[in-house]
Order: sequence, then structure tokens, then C-alpha cells
Amino acid sequence: MEKIKMPVPIAELDGDEMTHILWGMIKEQLICPFVELNTEYYDLSLPNRDKTEDAVTHQAAEAIKRLHVGVKCATITPNNQRQEEYGLKKLWRSPNATIRAALDGTVFRTPILISRIKPVVACWEKPITIARHAYGDVYKAAEYRVPCAGKAELVFTDSHGTELSRQTVFDFSGPGVLQAMHNRDDSILAFARACFTYALDMKQDLWFSAKDTISKDYDQTFKLLFQKVFDEEFRSAFEQAGLQYRYCLIDDAVARVIRSSGGIIWACKNYDGDVMSDLIASASGSLAMMTSVLVSPDGNFEYEAAHGTVTAHFYRWRKGEKVSTNPMATMAAWAGALKKRGELDGNRELIRFADCLYRAGLDVFEEGYLPKDLAPLCDPAAVREIPDTERLISLIRRRLEALTHAIEGYTTKAAWEMTDMFHLEAIKLISTYLRGAVKGTKEGREGMALGQYIAGMGFSNVGLGIAHSMAHTLGAVYDTPHGVACAMMLPIVMEYNADCTGEKYREIARAMGVEGVDSMTQAEYRRAAIDAVKKLSKDVGIPEKLDALKEEDLPFLAESAYADACRPGNPKDTNPAELTELFRKLM
Repeated sequence: MEKIKMPVPIAELDGDEMTHILWGMIKEQLICPFVELNTEYYDLSLPNRDKTEDAVTHQAAEAIKRLHVGVKCATITPNNQRQEEYGLKKLWRSPNATIRAALDGTVFRTPILISRIKPVVACWEKPITIARHAYGDVYKAAEYRVPCAGKAELVFTDSHGTELSRQTVFDFSGPGVLQAMHNRDDSILAFARACFTYALDMKQDLWFSAKDTISKDYDQTFKLLFQKVFDEEFRSAFEQAGLQYRYCLIDDAVARVIRSSGGIIWACKNYDGDVMSDLIASASGSLAMMTSVLVSPDGNFEYEAAHGTVTAHFYRWRKGEKVSTNPMATMAAWAGALKKRGELDGNRELIRFADCLYRAGLDVFEEGYLPKDLAPLCDPAAVREIPDTERLISLIRRRLEALTHAIEGYTTKAAWEMTDMFHLEAIKLISTYLRGAVKGTKEGREGMALGQYIAGMGFSNVGLGIAHSMAHTLGAVYDTPHGVACAMMLPIVMEYNADCTGEKYREIARAMGVEGVDSMTQAEYRRAAIDAVKKLSKDVGIPEKLDALKEEDLPFLAESAYADACRPGNPKDTNPAELTELFRKLM
């Protein structure tokens, strides 16, 4: 299959330690085999930041502003121990703080949930999204280690040199430490607008929390500006959408969140958002199961993992030991950046691939292949295997929508004796074990694993058909899970293709356990094969209709499916008009 084109690059910001190792695996195994990956590469590893005197971090930030999309690996923010370990010239600032200051945006972080893991907070039914202001506070603070007794003052002089304010911070009787933070009205206003806009897009209530009872200027400014933006720009839209905006003291917000059912957006100042996003992630499953995107007011996006560099795993990996590191947050960062690139450029193929990349990781986890951070959180009976990192990446790559692959591969124009052998055996195995796999039985999962593996051996040699072309399009436009879309389209496409398949439907029916196929007419065994697929789909809960499908979308869907790389392999030649009618069968 021809690789997906990517004419416009994204900024690629590589990082440190185990996440750097994951970064390379994800690119090599999950992206580059399918996409002509186009990036501007920046090495933000700690040694290179030290070598370039941190210039590379500023260059990377400018690249994101120029290209509008960046993807970032986790990086080390050095402390004294790291300075000694790496022999650094100085304690360099957090790359995240530098980049966020340059982009001046809002970080949205949302837990990635799977059915096998229940949140620690039992009443949470939906994910809680943290909206974190990505400017100022402690991350851009001026600090001073006080050496002796003396007076610390906060002085403000205007641009003309006139002193407008002088306040005593503290009269030191001995050594101590000082910190001065700042923020800007325009940045706070942009933060507020981003939060209200995101809440409307997500159709979720928005909470904002601070501590204005103590911080009567700093935090109160946030509170007042949020209220101003809401009253003047968003109140009407919120009322029409049936949404609420609520300000809470941050300690009250914590108590309310713990008792909520979730499904809200919780806006926090920079430091508060840093802490609370980790709390929400851990309580929902793991720090490695959270998406993170920085959205700037001028339309720039930076995607990253919400966790650190997984130092302990790196030290073990460096010794040659096997480790089980969760790649999901890093995969989600890549998927988010590629999807945004596709959206900005109108590249539907890239959008579809990004959706499939994200979904593949979740599907492997749902099948019971879980990294070490998630496995202890599940019922032990639901854990099929705790694979090491290399195997987990391999499982994700091999994730297949097995039955559709097998049947499409069997009937494709390029099919021949060897691939027919693989596909028929795969159909037999999948028909036998899919129901059990859905129920979670050991035999079902093992049988399905073998079936999808054999199906892959077949279709990888001959390609697929329009069931996949149409499923790709449904996934891109409506975010329909690829496996579900394939399964919905398969019986529809089988009916369409039937008169171009010779005797193959007889063998499909036989492989699926239909009795008496040799005494059936051609029309009868073709119907029997289609009915067997429909029955299997119904038994495992595949819907027959797609409620999201809209009549006005049909021309675009049909044209996109016709342009898809899988379409030429279909046994029956088609056209956009006929594809339109096939899509309409889902309505």
C-alpha cells in the first residue's frame, strides 16, 4: 500500500530517557511504515540543551509558531542531582515552561479511559478535563536566595520611570528565600476565552478555581477577568447550550470534583493545573493515560505526553533488562499532532491514520494486553499478558479488524491460492472464537489472536476492498471506531460484491459453519454467507445503523472512499454514485 503523503511538516521535539526510546519505537513501528513522515527535528534532550545553551528549545518554540503544529517528547527539568549526573553548565529552565511562555496558551488534559480500569473515585462516570493556564506563575518567577538579614520590597516603576508602588514583602532577620510571580491581563483573558470556547465545543460545564480570599489581587484578577469574559461574550451561548459556569475556591473545587460524576472542564492557574492534572490522571488510571495539548490564541498546537521521562525504566533498559512502559500518552501525542496537521491541510488520509493509531493502542489494552502500570488496577482475570515495551508496540502494530480483513482479502481482485488458504482458515477461526473473545473467555481470545494473525498473512499480500475504504472515511468524519465501521460495512459490501465473487461465498459460508452449502444454488449460498456475517455481527453487538450519518455528508464520504487506496482491490468496480447508495444503507 502506498504511504500517506504529508506535504507540510510538523515540529518534532525529541526528549530524554525512556520516553526517547518509546519515541523511536513509535516512529519506526507505528508511523513510518504507513506515513511519509515530514518533520522539522529538534533534539531537546538534556545534553543537547546544555550543549546549545538552551537555544534549541527557543528554536523549537519558534518552529511550532511557524508550522502551527508540534509534537513533544517528555524532557528532563534538571535539579542539582541531574546537574551533577549530566555534568551540566547550569540548571536549565523547564523546556515546557519556555515553550508555553512562547506560545502563551492553554493546556487541556483529559484522561484516556478503558473499560477494564475503573476510576479510583467510584462516582466518576466521565473523564474530567483539566484546562491549565500555560503562562506565568511559578514557572516564570524571579527567585532570590536571601543570604542575610535585610528588607525585601516589591517595587513597580512605570515605563516612564515613575515609581507607582513600593511594598515591604518581609523584614528578614537572617537567611531565607524570595519568589516573585507575575501574569498578564491579555494572557488571562485568552485563557478564559479558550476555556469557554472548549466547554461549548465539548458541551460540558466549566469550573474555574483559585484562592481569591487569600490572594486578593493576583487570584482575584483571574476571577474577575473570567467573569467579565463570561458575562460579555459567553453567557448567552452557555444558557442556550444548557451549560453552567461556576467559580469555586480551589479547596472547595477539590471537594466538589471528588463528589462529582465527571464530565466537566476544570480550569486552573498554571501551578494548580500542573498538580491537579496529575491527580486526575492517577485517579483515573495512570499518568501515561492522559492526552495533553497546548492551544495558543493565535492557532498553534503542541501535543505532548503528560508524564515525565520514566527514569527508573530507562536505567533498567540501559542495563539490558526488559521493561513494560506504557506508550499510550506518547502515541496520543503523535496521533493528535498528525490529526491536527491533517485538519489544517485538508488531508483526510492523515486524519484517518491518526484516528487508527490512537484506536489501535486502546484496542490492544481492551484485549487484555496491559503494561505494568495498568495491570495491577484490573481484575487479574482480565489481564491476558503484561508485555514488555517492544512486544506491546508490536501488538499494537498487528492489531487488525480481523474478519473484515479476512473476507475482503479472500474476495479481492489479487487473491490467489495461497492467500485463499490463509483467509478461509482465518474466517473459520474468527467465526468460531469471536463470540467468546467478546465475552472475555481465554479460548476466545486465543482463537481470535490466531485468526487475526492468519488474516494478516493473507491480506498483506493482496490488499483489501471498499468495506475498508468506506470504514476509513466513517472513522475520519464521525470518529467511528475502525473495527465497528468495518463490521457495519461488511455485509452491505458483501451484498454489493456478490455477483463478482464466483463460488467464493460458498466457501465463506462453509468456513462459518453453514451446513448443506454443496446442495445450495449460487444465490442461496451467497445469501447464506451474508446472513452468517450479519448473525455474527449481531451476536457481538455491532450496530446496523450509524445515527451520526447525515445526508449532506454523503457526497464527501463517497468521494473520499473512492479515492481511498483500498478501493481498487474491490472485486467489483465501483463509482462515487454507487458508494453513496451503500453509505445510505447505514441511515
